Amino acid sequence: VPFAMPLPFRLASSGKIREGPGLDAKVLFSLEEGGALVGYSYRGLWVRVRTTDGRGGWIHYSLVSGR
Repeated sequence: VPFAMPLPFRLASSGKIREGPGLDAKVLFSLEEGGALVGYSYRGLWVRVRTTDGRGGWIHYSLVSGR
């Protein structure tokens, strides 16, 4: 489900960015607490995000917070 507009987020704790929405999806990379992300959509408890350097993937909603 797409957000009406991209939303800025920060990582509330370190986390893994995955290829798809789910714990069984391949881990693409990890980020440290405080890292900036932009959210574009969600599926269930997962948010599709992109980093400031253009890398993207999915992260569990519990690991992000508003800026």
